[in-house]
Amino acid sequence: MRCDLDRLQRFVDMLPDGFPAAFEFRHDSWFTEDVYNVLTSHDIALCHADGENNEMPFVSTTQWGCLRLRKPSYEQSELDGRLEKTASWRDAFIFSKHEDEAARPRMANHYLHMVGEGLRAALG
Repeated sequence: MRCDLDRLQRFVDMLPDGFPAAFEFRHDSWFTEDVYNVLTSHDIALCHADGENNEMPFVSTTQWGCLRLRKPSYEQSELDGRLEKTASWRDAFIFSKHEDEAARPRMANHYLHMVGEGLRAALG
């Protein structure tokens, strides 16, 4: 679906104040400053999703965020890069595509380890 800024504005205006919401857009027309401003003004997260054929801009519109990892596999440097981008979030909701080879639990453990290392470094 192509961007419809008026429809987005009307929809987010109906959400209760403080209602946690995240939007995942698939069409490139949504990735504009006007859309980011609407999301930011309502404290709505832009869900960052990747896939085999697309990469979307990584723009934070809230103090928390949502990340969807949809590729079948990742290089370690890719995962570390995504974690670094989420470091400024107060809360991170990370979802990954289910795969039969059980790589996702290992990936989740790696993320938890990296977050723990970051906390230890920050606490000195």
